[in-house]
Amino acid sequence: MKKKNTIEAYVIPEEIGEFYKLELLFFCHIKDNNQKGAHIVLTNMTKYFFQDFSLQELKAYYISMVTLLARVEMEQGQPVHLVFEKQRHYFGFSDSIFDVNSAVDLMWKAILSFFHCFHAYPKNKYSMLVSSMLNYIEEHLHEPITLKKMSVFLGQHEKYLGRKFLKETNYTVKKICVA
Repeated sequence: MKKKNTIEAYVIPEEIGEFYKLELLFFCHIKDNNQKGAHIVLTNMTKYFFQDFSLQELKAYYISMVTLLARVEMEQGQPVHLVFEKQRHYFGFSDSIFDVNSAVDLMWKAILSFFHCFHAYPKNKYSMLVSSMLNYIEEHLHEPITLKKMSVFLGQHEKYLGRKFLKETNYTVKKICVA
C-alpha cells in the first residue's frame, strides 16, 4: 500500500485557514457597512478560491452567506419578519447559480440588498413624520415604493413629504428607496 504524500495534508488546512481569514474580513466589512471593502474582498475570494468550487459548493456558500447577512441585519435591529422574508427571497435565487460569475453576481446583489441604508438612521433623531416615512419604507422593502403611495398612507402632500425628508436626512426619498 502506497503512503499518501504528507505535503497534501498540510496544504489543505492552510488554504482553509486563508479562506477563513478572508471570509472573516469580508463579514467585518459587511457589518461595518463598508461596501468598497466588501467588494474588494469578494473580488479576491473569486480570484483565489471560488474558481475551484464545485457548483454545489458555490450554492452552499451563497446560502450560508445570505444566512449570515440576515443574522447581521437582525443584530442591527431590523424587524425579524422582514429579514426572514428577504432571506427567503434570496434563497430562491440559489437555483440560478450555474457558474462562478453567476454566483458572485447573486452574492453581490444580496450584499447590496442587506447593506440597506436604514442602519444609519437612528429614528429618534428625526421628527415623527420622517420617522413614519422611514418605517413605511422599511415595511415595504420588497414592493415598489413611491412618494405618492407614501403620501396617501401618511395623509400629507407628496412635495411636502419630499422636502421634509430631504431637509432632515439630507437624502431624497428616491435615493433611499433605490439604495
